[in-house]
Amino acid sequence: MLFNCLIHGLSGTMSDKCPFCEAERTGGLVSYFGNHVTAPPKTGGLKDTNPKTRYGKAKPALELTLTSGLLHMAMAQVSGDEKYGRANWRNDPVTASTYVGALLRHVFKWWNGVDFDPESGARELGHVMNNAAILLDATDMGTLIDDRPPPNPNILKVIDDLTKKVKDEQPPR
Repeated sequence: MLFNCLIHGLSGTMSDKCPFCEAERTGGLVSYFGNHVTAPPKTGGLKDTNPKTRYGKAKPALELTLTSGLLHMAMAQVSGDEKYGRANWRNDPVTASTYVGALLRHVFKWWNGVDFDPESGARELGHVMNNAAILLDATDMGTLIDDRPPPNPNILKVIDDLTKKVKDEQPPR
């Protein structure tokens, strides 16, 4: 039987720790490839005068988050939770270079044509997003060991100079 959970569905077994497997067990809809898209709500010509709207618009616009990216990030996180323990970086300090290295390995695998991580079954770019999210969360939690090299004070100038050179010397890609 093939489940919607891309990680556990490949093996034909469900995990009792995986939220996607849980959705499968309870009849919830978790499908990346089906036509499960709903049309935007019709306003019927009504104007939103609810006072909550004004307050909501002054907060981060989470509704703009790309659902597909978050789903793939969650798939990578489920794999990490099973392998390392749930939200382990919140309890144990983590080194930035560990997550940057992992992030870059997943980027390079994806750049070289590997779409799915062979170990987890999750998308490589889901792992990229997840590693970046862990870096942000560990920073916010105060558990990130920031072992970045000393900053290059000229990096912005170098980027600007190279950008100008490419723009002036190369045809558009």
